[in-house]
Parts: sequence; C-alpha cells; structure tokens
Amino acid sequence: MDSFDRWRKQWASLVGLSLFFVATTLLWLYLDRLPPTWDDAWYLNNSLVMFDSLVDAGLLGYAKRFLTILGFKPPLIVVLPTPAYALFGRQPSAAYAVNLFFMVVLFAAIHRIAKKYAGPTAGSISVYVAGTMPMLYGLSRWFLVEYTMAALVTVAIWCLIESKIFCFGLICGLGLLLKANFPLYVAAPFLYWAITTWPLVGRWRTWLVLVPAVLLPLPWYALNYRRTLQTALEAGAPSMAYYGDVSVGSYFLRLVKEGPSFYYAVLMAVVVVVALARKPVLTSRGILISAVWGLPFLFFVFGPFREPRYTAPLLPAFALAVGLLLDSVRAAIPRWSSAVICAVLAFPMVAMLQNSFGLFGNWRLGSMRYTARYNPGSWLLGEVLAHLDGTGRLLVGSDTPHFNASNLELAATERRLPLDVTTTAYEQDLDVLFNQLKATSFFAYKEGGERGSGLFNPHGTELMHEVRNGGEFIELPYRPLLPDGGVVHLFKNLSRNVFLPNGVSIPSGLNDLSTCKVVFGDVLELTGILVNQPAGAVGVKYRWRCVRPPEREYWCFTHILDEQDHVIGYLDHKILNGNPPIVAWREGDQAIERLRFRSTAIQPGRRYRLRLGLYHQSSGQRLAVGLTNFPLADDGTAVDVVVPDLSLN
Repeated sequence: MDSFDRWRKQWASLVGLSLFFVATTLLWLYLDRLPPTWDDAWYLNNSLVMFDSLVDAGLLGYAKRFLTILGFKPPLIVVLPTPAYALFGRQPSAAYAVNLFFMVVLFAAIHRIAKKYAGPTAGSISVYVAGTMPMLYGLSRWFLVEYTMAALVTVAIWCLIESKIFCFGLICGLGLLLKANFPLYVAAPFLYWAITTWPLVGRWRTWLVLVPAVLLPLPWYALNYRRTLQTALEAGAPSMAYYGDVSVGSYFLRLVKEGPSFYYAVLMAVVVVVALARKPVLTSRGILISAVWGLPFLFFVFGPFREPRYTAPLLPAFALAVGLLLDSVRAAIPRWSSAVICAVLAFPMVAMLQNSFGLFGNWRLGSMRYTARYNPGSWLLGEVLAHLDGTGRLLVGSDTPHFNASNLELAATERRLPLDVTTTAYEQDLDVLFNQLKATSFFAYKEGGERGSGLFNPHGTELMHEVRNGGEFIELPYRPLLPDGGVVHLFKNLSRNVFLPNGVSIPSGLNDLSTCKVVFGDVLELTGILVNQPAGAVGVKYRWRCVRPPEREYWCFTHILDEQDHVIGYLDHKILNGNPPIVAWREGDQAIERLRFRSTAIQPGRRYRLRLGLYHQSSGQRLAVGLTNFPLADDGTAVDVVVPDLSLN
C-alpha cells in the first residue's frame, strides 16, 4: 500500500494531466473539418506516399523511398505516421496520432526533469504550463515538425541531466532526421553538461556512445547534403518576407505572445520577484538548466529566421522554469500558497478551452496564428477533384490557406486519383506559366472567401483571365460553394499538348490547324501549323508526324522576327517537352503542341513572321529542310511563316 501511495503521489497527476490534454486534442481534431494548410498538407501527402511504398514495394522499396522522399528536408516526419496508418487505416487524420504520442513523451520528460530538481509537484506544474501554452497546444493540432521536435529536445535534455549519453546520441540522430537545425537546440545544454562532468568528457567511451548521432542520419545526408545546406541557408528569406522587417523589440513581443503568451510571461516575472524576495532560487541547478536550454531564443530574436514556431522546442524550458519557481514559492509560503497557485493557473486553462472550443461564446483570448477554434465546415476537396473525371495535370491558380496545390494533392493521393497537381504560386515568369497552362489538363481556382498571404501567386489573375477568355478551356458546370464563402471554378483543357501513336485519329477539337508540309531531314514532318497574334503575344500551334524514327533528340527552334528581320523573341523548345522523347517515336506517330510568347515588343498593326526548324541541341547541327510549301531560309535549314495580325480584323 505504501508503494502504491508513493506512486500515486509522484505519477497520478502526470497521468491525469496527460490524459486530459490528449483527450482535448483528440476532441478538437474530431470536431475540426478544415483541410490542412500548405506545409502540413505537404507532410501528410508524403507520409501517405511513404506508406504506399511500404505496401507496394516492401521494406526495400520503403527504405529507398525514405532516402529521396523529401529531397531537401530530413524525412523522419513522414515516416512516423506509418504505424498509425497500419493500425487505424490509410487516412490523413490517423497521422495526428504521432502528435498525441509525442505529447505524452514531452510531458513525461519534462515531469522527470522537474521532479529531479524540485519534486513531483513542480513536475505537475511544468506539465500543466506546457499543456496550456498557446504555441504548444496549437501545434499539437497541426502536422508539422516542431511539436515532435519539442518532445525530442526535451528527452535529449533529460538524457544529458541523467548522463545517459548513448540515449542522447540516439535522440540527436533521430532529431537530425527530423530537422537539420536540431543541434541548435541541444548545443548549449551539451556544452553545459560537458563543463559540469568534465571527467566523463575525457573518456573515449563517452564519445563512442555518441556515434548514433552521426550514423543514424548519415545515409540520408550523404545523398542530400547539398540541397539541405542550400535550404538551411535560404530558410530565413521566406519568414522575413512574411513577417516583415520589424524591429527586434516588436518581434520579441510577437514571440512572447504566440509562444508562452503574455500571461505566462508576466506570471514568470512576478514569480521571479517573489522568489528572490524569499530565497535565492535563481541559482538552483534546475533554473540554470532552463536558462541554458532557452539560450537559442536570442538567436531567433536577433537572427533572420522570423517564424515563431521555430521557438517551440524552447518552450518546455520556459514551462520547466515556471514549474520550479512556483513550486519554490509554494514551499517558501505554505499558507494559502497552493490555493493562490491554482487560482493564477486557472486562466491559461480557461483561455485554452475558450480558444479551442468557444465554451463561453464566439470570442478569443488573444490572437495567435497556431491556435484556432475548431471549424465544423467540411470542404470536401476530394469530391471537388472527383468531378474532374480524368487524368493528367491539374494546375491550381489559387493559393489560400485551405485551397492550394498542397492540400489538393493530398486529397488526390488519399483517394488515389490519377492527377499530377501543380501550382502557379511560386513562378515569377508569366511566359513560363502560360506554357505550363498549355500543357495542363485541368485548371482550378477559388473565387472569394479567404485570401492568401499576398507574397505568392503574383500572376494568378492573369492566368484566370487567360483560362476564361483564351478559348481553349471550358468551365465545368460543378461550382461548389466552400464554407469560407468561396466558389471553386474548374476548367478542362480541350486542346492541350498530346502525343498520338500511329493509328490513333486526331480528335476533331484538336485539328484546327492549317495544313502544311515541311519535312526535316526525312525524320520529322510539320504537317500543320496555326499562328496567331493576340494582344502583346504570338501563339503557335504545331502538328508533327514521325517520318522515320530519329537516332537522336532534336529541338524545335522558332524565332520571332519583325519587319526589319530583327529577332525579338524565341520559342525554342524540346518537342512535347520530351514526353515522350522523340527518339522513342515510331513511324506515323503524331504530336500536337502549343506555345505562346508574350512581350511588350509585339505591337498591334505590325507584321511578324516565324523562322523555324529542327536542331540537335548539344552540337547545334540543324536538319535540312526537304519538301516544303513555305519560303526557305538560313541555307535551307529553316522556313518562314507569316504571323497574321488579329488586331487588324
């Protein structure tokens, strides 16, 4: 009985608090119907791809996929949901079991640390603070790296405190597979441990047990170190652009607000004053470890990485400090201290429940990016994609938090739809986007509702106008209304680039070209062409036929010349963008492709012509023109085609 009472006093509060926070997170996840946003949708999609590789290709295929799945980011986060998918089914919602598992790990580790220095009460307070911090409970409902990072960093700190260096090495190896900057969060605590346990550091066995920190992540980094290093060096730019070049003081206040909250920051300051007045607790070992653990906070305040969630692995240090300080005050002022502590800690719980579930009306305590009330409105993105009823590429012209290429790709992967989803969001060159548009099968965008960040998708409006007015897309009748008030518009490309093997007839909707005959080197024949000059652009549609299988790849050069024979633009390209490569063509195979060149140099009322031919890119050698009904140019290696000026009609 005595042992049971001892266990109850030491661990019952940890178990109870852990169950409560796990239950509230589960309830929120069950009630919320919003689709994931950009990054978490990307991680979830790749986690499904990883699981499918295990099912389809076995352990060997799974291991190969692991080494390449994310390319420029360590892939552990997309591997962790695999057991959850196996247990609960292949659905993205099952992946959040990873957060619930690491929530328990985080609470257990921080409780052990606080208990070591001040007892189980300090451990319980630390767990409570960690569970009610806006950043931590908010991130537990997103599928991002940072919540798992916070748990692993906390476990790593506990391993150092207990001098479990082999376990510390294992955790660091896993941490490096989770995020490349994991050492940033444990470097100062490791240095502190090395200084305080110097005799251990001098032993070769100590360094030998750290080998897992290198061996575990080594295979992945050996293959991907260049892109990973480049990503790490460039990581600050997007966050600086998103949050703006604000002052250090302003950003510090943002970090406090979105991380521990102003309430906990003020409480911390008050408790420090009270503790100093009663006894010198600030020199205690636990407080010192909390301070060393939190040192990287200065890097995020003064550095270029202006994304608040990067500080999440440091928040358990703050919770630990609050727990230790409150416990010291309780011990120093026994009368009414427990009641006072319960009273001052009640507000963060009320705030968490109100922000999450709106128990007391439709208002929020503070405005934080990663905390939100559950949203019961269902977006049904999979149903939207199902109405496309086809295969090929979907180009997404909108980039908003809950309607973007990432969560549409996730919906396609979840339902195994044969769609390749891409976005207009990150391309700055409008001509590149127009060429992508020509090659896409479907185009989708959302009108109205929530807005995007304003940093991406600079040419979304131009693409939407082109799709609506270019005459090459038709809008499908299905226009669902989303919960945010936005309307989804879906378009199908009637005349995209196509490859037609010998014997397949050209659909009538694609065969609107003028018939011509230009034979290049008895290899390929241009059998049709359609050239037009809309405002500020020249558009070309080609129809090719294979005369005999070529022995090497040829590109098409198309130079746009003005009336003075000056070249004002180029449409040089690999035919069909190499899909399939022309060396794989057979006699009688045909292809239709379309390109557009836009430039302010193209003016209405002026005459232009095209000079086109075929050439081998690496050698520059051109194919001679045989039979043709166009004027020859460049010593018989090109033909000239007049561009009609539609503005004259």
